[in-house]
Amino acid sequence: MLGVLVSELCERMTEADIKFEREMRDPIYGYIFLTNFENDVLDSEIFQRLDRIFQMPTAQLVYPSAKHTRKTHSLGAMHLSHRAILHILYLQSEEKQKKISPLCWGEQVVTKEKEEGLQSFDQKLRAKWWNDRKQEKIIQSLRLAAMLHDIGHAPFSHLFEDVCKHSKIKLAFKGKKRIFDHEIMSMKIIEEKESELGIKSPFSSSDINEILKKRGKAPRFLHELVSGAYDCDKLDYLARDAYATGAIEFGGIDCERIMDGLRVVKENLCVSLSALDALMESFDAVQYMYTSVYYHKTARVFDFMIDDALTKIPDFLTEIVSDIDKFLEMDDYCFLSEAKKYAEVNPSNEHREVIKTIDDFRHRHKKYKDIYSHRVSIDLLIRRETEKSLKNVERELKKEAKNLDIRVDFRPRIRPVGIGIEELRAWMMTEKIYDSNDGKLKTLEDVCAAYHRRLTQYLILFRVYANREQLDDDPNGTFNSERKRIVEVAKEMLCEIEKEYRSLRTK
Repeated sequence: MLGVLVSELCERMTEADIKFEREMRDPIYGYIFLTNFENDVLDSEIFQRLDRIFQMPTAQLVYPSAKHTRKTHSLGAMHLSHRAILHILYLQSEEKQKKISPLCWGEQVVTKEKEEGLQSFDQKLRAKWWNDRKQEKIIQSLRLAAMLHDIGHAPFSHLFEDVCKHSKIKLAFKGKKRIFDHEIMSMKIIEEKESELGIKSPFSSSDINEILKKRGKAPRFLHELVSGAYDCDKLDYLARDAYATGAIEFGGIDCERIMDGLRVVKENLCVSLSALDALMESFDAVQYMYTSVYYHKTARVFDFMIDDALTKIPDFLTEIVSDIDKFLEMDDYCFLSEAKKYAEVNPSNEHREVIKTIDDFRHRHKKYKDIYSHRVSIDLLIRRETEKSLKNVERELKKEAKNLDIRVDFRPRIRPVGIGIEELRAWMMTEKIYDSNDGKLKTLEDVCAAYHRRLTQYLILFRVYANREQLDDDPNGTFNSERKRIVEVAKEMLCEIEKEYRSLRTK
């Protein structure tokens, strides 16, 4: 009977019942506060699993202090998304400015001259989803979306995802089978495990997933606050990863200035011209963090080892992905043990290699050695030609490696500013910079051709790794002879690519 009464009481809860009831100390923001609705989600077993999923699973083997988890990052993204939406709503609502003092709403400068052309949040939007909800519910839904945006990450996060893509391992969701993707898995978990996640009325999985979908019913700018060119996800992980690794010089960004520059026009998230410098610095920070931290040469060795092991047991990954309950049992602590047990059941030659690789990884025994490294310039305008050239280099190097086990590593798929190449190209060509001087939206090239040129060019690392045991135990000199030849060919071909690149750029 008591259970029924509690259930009925929960059903009658509304957005008016939202209150902050928990605070947690955070090294980046001081304190992060949670509402009563978020508190239940935080304490759910599904969310607590993120405390056992590392944000940087292999980089921590190079930067020992980088042991922070997806849980702390998710809470940070939630915190920033709240601050961002409050800033936007107040700045673009005359009603709020009249009725609520900035001393009560939050510190921000509101100029006397009205910024023209901005979305007015005193009027109805095009999105019915927004108009049907009170703003308290919208803000809470956004906070929950940011909090749960990474709930679908598998152990070893992007490494697991990459192997699934190469092995074409699919995930079933809403009657469709798609290649495993943590974003789709997040929405699947939110929808199918709503009650276990602690999501309670008046909120539902639909409120959250319509924000997380790229083309959901929620206004586009809400999705862009969680996943976009200057989203709260990236702003948090740059600052948090830089802090945890001690590499502040690479990941230092002016998060406050970027958020202060956020504007909404026609339900799209834009950035003010005054915040453009800070935004470009954040794009640079992504590049520095990739080349110096995320793709540190030693961290990549351990990436390859995980890839080597998982690629040989695709059936094991398929079992995990196809069973949501089994997926939610897996974390970075137990995953390798389970993978090893799976390989031990049928100890074929390949499976014995899996067992050895996992043991070597656990004991930090590096399988590969970096034998050559080269920074390659990529231009968005001729990117495809450059990628083809790099793939040709890879093929030639593998031909030279008749006996030596090598890994050629280059990342043309690297997201230069944290978003996909095509998304970046679209953002650069779209009017996304708000100029408060005339109230107009402009493209990046319109406001600063130099920044546009800089963003069309980025660096990737081209590296060649070789089997460490072969190089170290080489009495006849066969492997080291091949190593020298591979380095010579790589230097020659990459220098030629750079010459071609320079000639194309000057045309």
